[in-house]
Amino acid sequence: MRRVSGLNQTEFWAKVGISQNTGLRYESRGSVPPTVGLLIDLVYVRLIDVAKLNGEDMAILEYLQLSLPGWYARLRKIVKSARGKRK
Repeated sequence: MRRVSGLNQTEFWAKVGISQNTGLRYESRGSVPPTVGLLIDLVYVRLIDVAKLNGEDMAILEYLQLSLPGWYARLRKIVKSARGKRK
């Protein structure tokens, strides 16, 4: 994914809060820990600027996922549809 993005190691890994050295280790192993994979998904697939997220945002997200899964699923569909229309 890093090569496809055209970013060097420092640029790519910094966006997910990982040092270049740690990113190099992940790349040479060919795998990343699940939490890092989630961050990569958020930043490079879902295009979320994780630097703008805060604890309250994450608490709201967790609450929706656990307590109101139907609402969460509907909101995801709405957001996905809105993104598709913008492209």
